[in-house]
Amino acid sequence: MNKLFKKIFFFSAYTYSTTIYAESGMPQLDPSSYVSQTFWLILTFVSLFLIINFFFIPKIEKIRILRENKVEDLIKSAERFNAEAKNLKLKTENELQSAKTEIDKRINNLIKKNNELIEKKIKEIDLNLEKRILLTEEQLKEKKNEFIDNVSKYSFEISNIIYYKIVNERNEISSNEFKKLMVENK
Repeated sequence: MNKLFKKIFFFSAYTYSTTIYAESGMPQLDPSSYVSQTFWLILTFVSLFLIINFFFIPKIEKIRILRENKVEDLIKSAERFNAEAKNLKLKTENELQSAKTEIDKRINNLIKKNNELIEKKIKEIDLNLEKRILLTEEQLKEKKNEFIDNVSKYSFEISNIIYYKIVNERNEISSNEFKKLMVENK
């Protein structure tokens, strides 16, 4: 009952206010023009709805579908390029690793060959040094023997030089006489 009373009150207030306003210079509030206003309102909204629904929305939908397809194509291409890049990266890493392995093998082989060559050269140098040492020792022995054999000659010459230095005279003793003197002194 309360609701009905409220509805009647508001309806009567509305109709009273619209008649007052219509008389005071506001024709849009005149209840006699409501049918015409409603007709044009419905016609305008229906035409706008039909234009929007059958003209603008299909174009917008078409653009949305094209964008989605474009984005999906770009995503697929990006995924394909990403997969190709990963495969290329793996391939280059494998090739790099195999190249490193091959280079390591070559370096090790070269190191072994060089070590063998160095050892061979060291042995050759050692043999040459040993031969030179032996040759030098033999030459020293020969020089020693030669010196020992010629000691009397050198002594004779030295004694003559010393005698000349001390006495300031030349003493011409023969080497045979000097040898006799040497043998007598022993």
